[in-house]
Amino acid sequence: MGRSYSDDLRERVVRAVIRAGLSRHQAAAQFGVGISTAINWVQRFHETGSVKPDQIGGYRPKKIAGPHREWLIQRCRKDFTRARAVGRTRRAWPQGRLAAGVDGARRLDASQSRRHRRAM
Repeated sequence: MGRSYSDDLRERVVRAVIRAGLSRHQAAAQFGVGISTAINWVQRFHETGSVKPDQIGGYRPKKIAGPHREWLIQRCRKDFTRARAVGRTRRAWPQGRLAAGVDGARRLDASQSRRHRRAM
């Protein structure tokens, strides 16, 4: 990710638009920034009174939290194999398409490995 422009450049562009009376397009060309960038800076100045950028990055909560996360971590740490996943899926959805999809993935892997052995 790129760095944000300096506050000094932002202030000069906004000053050129507000005090010198340049259009946003002219100010963008004069200072070598994008037109939409100059438009956004002037808009930010009118809305907040400042040209400083918003914070980049920061704290993001985990997608799975609490007891569900702990349960999932424990399940993953145990011996979790595809055969067990297929068995659980078949028990949960005996007629479902999901079981056929997992089973089909196993058959696909087996045929790929046979082809790979033949090629060697």
